[in-house]
Amino acid sequence: MKSLIILLYIFIGNLSLNAKELEIEVIGKTTRQNSIELPNGKRYVSFRHEGGFKSTLARYGSYFCEGSIFYNKKNLLEKMNLFCELTDQNGDKQYITGKRRKGSEIDIALGQSYIFDASGFWEKYIGLECTYVVEYVNDILFSPHKCKMPNW
Repeated sequence: MKSLIILLYIFIGNLSLNAKELEIEVIGKTTRQNSIELPNGKRYVSFRHEGGFKSTLARYGSYFCEGSIFYNKKNLLEKMNLFCELTDQNGDKQYITGKRRKGSEIDIALGQSYIFDASGFWEKYIGLECTYVVEYVNDILFSPHKCKMPNW
């Protein structure tokens, strides 16, 4: 299943050879996670991760995300809210929201992110939508993002 999702991500990212792409690679660690187990078998999880990122625009820096996930009885995602702040080496910031697909497995997920606010260098990227994959390996989060750039 993991391999299929990763192959799907690569395929989606390579559909258009003429489109310019922005790639952002995020690597981090969960620094806080709290769960509420419900009597009906569902589960609510709130979390924070922190780490670093690098992009194909020669920008790199730190990030943190705050989010929550609601899982159904089968431990599949029902709803997710995510908010991230990325600060590059020059102090310029981008703010991202993310959505994962309903029914995603816990340890790997495919989703969409959206740059909804920014400062400095990143301001021209407000409105950019990206496809991302999340995978955890030994408590380390790996999340490559591929964004199709508009024709400026």
